[in-house]
Amino acid sequence: MDALEARDHLEMVDRILAQAERGTSAATPWLYIVWGIVGAVLDACDQLVLVAHYPPRLFFFSGACLLVAIGVTVAYGIRLRRMERVSTFERQIGRVFWAASIAAMVVEIGAGHLFPGWAAAAIWSVVIAVPLLFVGLQGHRVTMSGGVVLLASVVAANFVPANLTGYVLAAGMLVGLTGSGIAFAMLSRK
Repeated sequence: MDALEARDHLEMVDRILAQAERGTSAATPWLYIVWGIVGAVLDACDQLVLVAHYPPRLFFFSGACLLVAIGVTVAYGIRLRRMERVSTFERQIGRVFWAASIAAMVVEIGAGHLFPGWAAAAIWSVVIAVPLLFVGLQGHRVTMSGGVVLLASVVAANFVPANLTGYVLAAGMLVGLTGSGIAFAMLSRK
Protein backbone atom coordinates (compact mmCIF):
# COMPACT_ATOMS: atom_id res chain seq x y z
CA MET A 1 0.00 0.00 0.00
CA ASP A 2 1.46 3.33 -0.98
CA ALA A 3 1.15 6.61 0.96
CA LEU A 4 -1.71 7.95 -1.19
CA GLU A 5 -3.78 4.80 -0.76
CA ALA A 6 -3.10 4.77 3.00
CA ARG A 7 -4.19 8.42 3.24
CA ASP A 8 -7.45 7.58 1.43
CA HIS A 9 -8.12 4.74 3.87
CA LEU A 10 -7.41 6.97 6.87
CA GLU A 11 -9.78 9.64 5.53
CA MET A 12 -12.50 7.02 5.09
CA VAL A 13 -12.01 5.75 8.66
CA ASP A 14 -12.08 9.34 9.93
CA ARG A 15 -15.45 9.94 8.19
CA ILE A 16 -16.85 6.71 9.65
CA LEU A 17 -15.73 7.67 13.16
CA ALA A 18 -17.11 11.19 12.82
CA GLN A 19 -20.50 9.78 11.80
CA ALA A 20 -20.47 7.24 14.63
CA GLU A 21 -19.70 9.87 17.23
CA ARG A 22 -21.80 12.80 16.03
CA GLY A 23 -24.53 11.44 13.80
CA THR A 24 -28.17 11.48 14.77
CA SER A 25 -31.19 10.10 13.03
CA ALA A 26 -33.71 12.42 11.44
CA ALA A 27 -36.22 11.48 14.16
CA THR A 28 -34.24 12.92 17.08
CA PRO A 29 -35.34 16.55 16.55
CA TRP A 30 -38.96 15.40 16.30
CA LEU A 31 -38.74 13.95 19.80
CA TYR A 32 -37.65 17.36 21.08
CA ILE A 33 -40.52 19.01 19.23
CA VAL A 34 -43.17 16.54 20.40
CA TRP A 35 -42.07 16.54 24.04
CA GLY A 36 -41.69 20.33 24.09
CA ILE A 37 -45.26 20.76 22.87
CA VAL A 38 -46.58 18.16 25.31
CA GLY A 39 -44.67 19.72 28.21
CA ALA A 40 -46.12 23.12 27.30
CA VAL A 41 -49.64 21.68 27.06
CA LEU A 42 -49.31 19.99 30.45
CA ASP A 43 -48.07 23.19 32.13
CA ALA A 44 -50.70 25.38 30.43
CA CYS A 45 -53.54 22.97 31.29
CA ASP A 46 -52.39 22.86 34.91
CA GLN A 47 -52.39 26.66 34.96
CA LEU A 48 -55.85 26.85 33.40
CA VAL A 49 -57.36 24.36 35.85
CA LEU A 50 -55.57 25.51 39.00
CA VAL A 51 -55.71 29.27 38.57
CA ALA A 52 -58.23 30.10 35.87
CA HIS A 53 -60.74 27.56 37.26
CA TYR A 54 -61.31 25.62 34.06
CA PRO A 55 -62.97 22.23 34.62
CA PRO A 56 -60.64 19.40 35.65
CA ARG A 57 -61.70 17.41 32.60
CA LEU A 58 -59.11 19.50 30.78
CA PHE A 59 -56.63 17.07 32.32
CA PHE A 60 -58.01 14.40 29.95
CA PHE A 61 -56.66 16.48 27.06
CA SER A 62 -53.28 16.63 28.83
CA GLY A 63 -53.38 12.87 29.33
CA ALA A 64 -54.18 12.27 25.66
CA CYS A 65 -51.25 14.48 24.61
CA LEU A 66 -48.99 12.60 27.00
CA LEU A 67 -50.08 9.24 25.54
CA VAL A 68 -49.34 10.49 22.01
CA ALA A 69 -45.86 11.60 23.08
CA ILE A 70 -45.20 8.26 24.76
CA GLY A 71 -46.38 6.49 21.60
CA VAL A 72 -44.04 8.58 19.44
CA THR A 73 -41.16 7.82 21.80
CA VAL A 74 -41.85 4.08 21.80
CA ALA A 75 -42.07 4.07 17.99
CA TYR A 76 -38.77 5.93 17.86
CA GLY A 77 -37.17 3.39 20.20
CA ILE A 78 -38.40 0.51 18.05
CA ARG A 79 -37.04 2.26 14.97
CA LEU A 80 -33.65 2.71 16.63
CA ARG A 81 -33.46 -0.98 17.52
CA ARG A 82 -34.13 -1.91 13.90
CA MET A 83 -31.46 0.40 12.52
CA GLU A 84 -28.21 -1.31 11.69
CA ARG A 85 -26.12 1.69 12.60
CA VAL A 86 -26.96 3.89 15.54
CA SER A 87 -24.36 6.45 16.41
CA THR A 88 -22.61 6.44 19.74
CA PHE A 89 -23.76 10.01 20.18
CA GLU A 90 -27.41 9.07 19.66
CA ARG A 91 -27.11 6.25 22.17
CA GLN A 92 -25.66 8.69 24.69
CA ILE A 93 -28.52 11.14 24.10
CA GLY A 94 -31.05 8.37 24.73
CA ARG A 95 -29.32 7.16 27.88
CA VAL A 96 -29.08 10.63 29.38
CA PHE A 97 -32.73 11.43 28.61
CA TRP A 98 -33.89 8.13 30.11
CA ALA A 99 -31.74 8.48 33.22
CA ALA A 100 -32.94 12.04 33.79
CA SER A 101 -36.58 11.06 33.21
CA ILE A 102 -36.39 8.12 35.63
CA ALA A 103 -34.85 10.37 38.28
CA ALA A 104 -37.62 12.94 37.79
CA MET A 105 -40.34 10.29 38.04
CA VAL A 106 -38.87 8.96 41.28
CA VAL A 107 -38.71 12.47 42.73
CA GLU A 108 -42.21 13.33 41.58
CA ILE A 109 -43.82 10.12 42.84
CA GLY A 110 -41.66 9.47 45.87
CA ALA A 111 -41.43 13.02 47.16
CA GLY A 112 -44.74 14.55 46.15
CA HIS A 113 -45.29 16.06 49.57
CA LEU A 114 -41.89 17.74 49.54
CA PHE A 115 -42.52 19.60 46.29
CA PRO A 116 -45.92 21.34 46.32
CA GLY A 117 -47.43 23.60 43.69
CA TRP A 118 -45.46 24.17 40.54
CA ALA A 119 -42.43 22.24 41.77
CA ALA A 120 -43.25 19.18 39.63
CA ALA A 121 -43.38 21.26 36.44
CA ALA A 122 -40.16 23.04 37.43
CA ILE A 123 -38.47 19.71 38.17
CA TRP A 124 -39.38 18.43 34.70
CA SER A 125 -38.01 21.62 33.10
CA VAL A 126 -34.73 21.17 34.96
CA VAL A 127 -34.63 17.45 34.15
CA ILE A 128 -35.11 18.10 30.44
CA ALA A 129 -32.52 20.89 30.56
CA VAL A 130 -29.83 18.46 31.79
CA PRO A 131 -29.80 16.24 28.66
CA LEU A 132 -30.01 19.31 26.44
CA LEU A 133 -26.99 20.78 28.19
CA PHE A 134 -25.22 17.41 27.91
CA VAL A 135 -25.83 17.33 24.16
CA GLY A 136 -24.78 20.98 23.99
CA LEU A 137 -21.49 20.19 25.70
CA GLN A 138 -20.85 17.65 22.93
CA GLY A 139 -20.80 20.51 20.41
CA HIS A 140 -24.48 21.07 19.59
CA ARG A 141 -24.96 24.72 20.51
CA VAL A 142 -28.64 24.66 19.55
CA THR A 143 -29.48 22.19 22.27
CA MET A 144 -27.24 24.04 24.72
CA SER A 145 -29.31 27.18 24.18
CA GLY A 146 -32.50 25.14 24.63
CA GLY A 147 -31.26 23.89 28.00
CA VAL A 148 -30.36 27.42 29.05
CA VAL A 149 -33.85 28.63 28.06
CA LEU A 150 -35.46 25.88 30.14
CA LEU A 151 -33.38 26.79 33.18
CA ALA A 152 -34.11 30.49 32.65
CA SER A 153 -37.85 29.75 32.52
CA VAL A 154 -37.65 28.08 35.94
CA VAL A 155 -35.90 31.14 37.37
CA ALA A 156 -38.34 33.51 35.66
CA ALA A 157 -41.35 31.49 36.88
CA ASN A 158 -40.14 32.08 40.41
CA PHE A 159 -40.54 35.85 40.02
CA VAL A 160 -43.89 36.16 38.21
CA PRO A 161 -47.33 36.28 39.82
CA ALA A 162 -48.89 32.88 40.59
CA ASN A 163 -51.43 33.28 37.80
CA LEU A 164 -48.57 33.26 35.25
CA THR A 165 -46.20 30.61 36.62
CA GLY A 166 -47.51 27.74 34.48
CA TYR A 167 -47.50 29.88 31.36
CA VAL A 168 -43.85 30.86 31.90
CA LEU A 169 -42.88 27.21 32.36
CA ALA A 170 -44.93 26.29 29.26
CA ALA A 171 -43.16 28.98 27.26
CA GLY A 172 -39.83 27.57 28.44
CA MET A 173 -40.80 24.14 27.13
CA LEU A 174 -41.96 25.56 23.81
CA VAL A 175 -38.95 27.79 23.22
CA GLY A 176 -36.33 25.63 24.91
CA LEU A 177 -37.26 22.13 23.83
CA THR A 178 -39.51 22.56 20.80
CA GLY A 179 -37.47 25.50 19.53
CA SER A 180 -34.21 23.60 19.79
CA GLY A 181 -35.87 20.63 18.06
CA ILE A 182 -36.97 22.81 15.15
CA ALA A 183 -33.52 24.41 14.86
CA PHE A 184 -31.90 20.96 15.18
CA ALA A 185 -34.11 19.64 12.35
CA MET A 186 -33.24 22.60 10.13
CA LEU A 187 -29.51 22.19 10.76
CA SER A 188 -29.72 18.41 10.15
CA ARG A 189 -31.03 19.01 6.63
CA LYS A 190 -28.00 21.05 5.60
